[in-house]
Amino acid sequence: MYCRKIAEISPNYQEGPCVNSQRFQPHSLLTSAHLQTIWSQLTRSKPQVWRDRERIHTPDGDFLDIDWHVPQVMRKSELRPITAVLFHGLTGSSDSLYVLGLQKALGRVGISSVAMNFRGCSGTPNWLPRGYHSGDTGDVELVIQHVRRRFPDHFIAAVGYSMGGNALCKWFGEQQDDACADAGVIVSAPFDLVACANHMDEGISRIYRNQLVGECLEYIAAKKRMFHFLSQRNGHQEPWRSRYEQLEALGDEATIAGIKSFWDFDRIVTAPLHGFSSAQDYYEKSSAKYFLPKVTRPLWVIHSRDDPFMPESSAPSAEGCPANVRLDVSTGGGHLGFISEQLTAGLQGHIPALRRSSFWLEEVIPQWIEQQATEQPHSSETSPGAAAAP
Repeated sequence: MYCRKIAEISPNYQEGPCVNSQRFQPHSLLTSAHLQTIWSQLTRSKPQVWRDRERIHTPDGDFLDIDWHVPQVMRKSELRPITAVLFHGLTGSSDSLYVLGLQKALGRVGISSVAMNFRGCSGTPNWLPRGYHSGDTGDVELVIQHVRRRFPDHFIAAVGYSMGGNALCKWFGEQQDDACADAGVIVSAPFDLVACANHMDEGISRIYRNQLVGECLEYIAAKKRMFHFLSQRNGHQEPWRSRYEQLEALGDEATIAGIKSFWDFDRIVTAPLHGFSSAQDYYEKSSAKYFLPKVTRPLWVIHSRDDPFMPESSAPSAEGCPANVRLDVSTGGGHLGFISEQLTAGLQGHIPALRRSSFWLEEVIPQWIEQQATEQPHSSETSPGAAAAP
């Protein structure tokens, strides 16, 4: 059933436990990897999605903000209800266009969704010096378990983008049969963090690197300002003073100003704040490529060979995928782009300028999730963690 319906969208779909296909076809005016990557930011209006925010308090005294979208029209009562959990990329948030777009698309077919904000990404700095990173599976587990406890009978699907996709894939590989999500989708994940960090230091990719590293530095600076302000309010009140000093100890102004690459940032900031001995240690312990072969849940990996954030060699291969993983590697799509075209009614798309942009991910991901929910048995035995629900 899955293969037949997906084939209706993309006739070039190939069957098999791992797929290396040309299913995605880029818009005829957006064949450049860079246009695919930045087009949404340049032209797309913010999708309007009604959401409710919930704050989860973490065991270490911090918090995570998650944003729920419950559609007005739910799936038919005889169908198993579905909830999707979404994880954004580096310096993104639940307000990222690709997150809002998917939540809206899921809602149209009656699927509830919740978008996680990694620590400090919800518009308010988090309360601890530590933040988030590509291997941060502890917070992934915390959020998915939270959703599972609330909806023990729902089909839980998890979708991770870029850095969030790396963390989600790592989580599936760590949890294996104990994963409390029933299926997952990984989009544009940096499976090999060493290769990706090196690639971002080359050519035009440095433009993206400079933007992202700058945003990471502002993330730390905003937290330092908050800690300093709170420590001054009541005479150097703890714990804010010690937390401010921990961030100050990362390096003096010259050291922080000298951070230009991901290697620099992860050596000076990420590694010491998150228990790694070095950037190399962080990359080796957090790269999803080491965990993908261990995944036992149904997983769909969507990747583009022309992704400007990573070398083509970092894309997963069919040989490294277990039978439950579907691998869809396209020649185009950029980073989190995957913008195809929708033919204008009455003109049959003969004039390229009159072809509308179509966000391919938002078309196929909801359908794949629905098919997985239909094909998997409705049983608490398939959902570890359901038994612990109140």
